[in-house]
Amino acid sequence: MQYPYRVQSLWQHPEGIGPGELVNLAKHLGNLTFRIWEKMQDMVLYTPVILDPNTADARLHITADLTSVKISTDADHQPPDNPERYDTFACVLGSRGFASGTHSWTVEVDANTSWEVGVSSGSGRRKGGAIWPGVWSVEFWDEEYYVRLPGQQEKTLLRVAGKLRRVRVRLDWDGGELSFSDPVSGAHLLTVTHTFTETLYPFFYNGCDTYPLNVLPVRLRLVAED
Repeated sequence: MQYPYRVQSLWQHPEGIGPGELVNLAKHLGNLTFRIWEKMQDMVLYTPVILDPNTADARLHITADLTSVKISTDADHQPPDNPERYDTFACVLGSRGFASGTHSWTVEVDANTSWEVGVSSGSGRRKGGAIWPGVWSVEFWDEEYYVRLPGQQEKTLLRVAGKLRRVRVRLDWDGGELSFSDPVSGAHLLTVTHTFTETLYPFFYNGCDTYPLNVLPVRLRLVAED
């Protein structure tokens, strides 16, 4: 036995347009890709620095999105001892080096009790204990903040008001400035002036087995120019 059925159209005229009226194609299709991108800006995040697992000390674990580093608890985690890899200190570099321009990134340190962030020269040593001559950094260790600069025998104490939860690193390679700030409070921490001649890589040290270091993403903004 066959039963009668109805087919109901789900198509509706946009904006209440009646039969025979024209759709405003310019409004709905004009600059379509641009308007789609505008809407996507609220969903798409960009991380300015991603980590290079090939440089990470064997004790470190890098997350799959290459933005977070922590002490590994996996007993089977035994990466190859390639020349680029740190082998004495729990350090890792960013995947991209900078030899021009201005670059900035923010690291979430949160409750990490032993960390260091900054930059390292491309020619800096990776093996053994003599890696520090090529490092510019801010360090937190034993409840104190320190500054480490090439050419100095010892790191120096850095006075910081309160507890840092995030650290922003800004490198102006051409202008010869490396600065550190607290993006939460807006406080300036340190500015180093130097005539850079080498490629510099974002540098991270994590000596805490409880909390990771996270490179935070930023939102992209599309600006139309005349």
